[in-house]
Amino acid sequence: MPRQDLKLILAKIEKLEAAASPLHLPLEEEFLDNYDMFTMLKFSPSTLKRYRNKGIIPSVKIGNKYYYPKRLLLQTALDSIIKKEDTSKRFDD
Repeated sequence: MPRQDLKLILAKIEKLEAAASPLHLPLEEEFLDNYDMFTMLKFSPSTLKRYRNKGIIPSVKIGNKYYYPKRLLLQTALDSIIKKEDTSKRFDD
């Protein structure tokens, strides 16, 4: 393989890594599509669209399709059910 082709491939990989970095998504991230989300969350398409537009559900648009990072969705779900400790109601002396 010519050296210029390798440099071009390396440049594209670096560009992909830079694009994934602000989202804090590893390149190996597993994504769910709309159908997966409908079946997993039992949402209607309009509810999923509304949550996506409001930023409640993180998504990435690739071409004309939306994809949802599975790891971030699971973390969001866990964060929503785990109660944070409220230190204002402590009775410590």
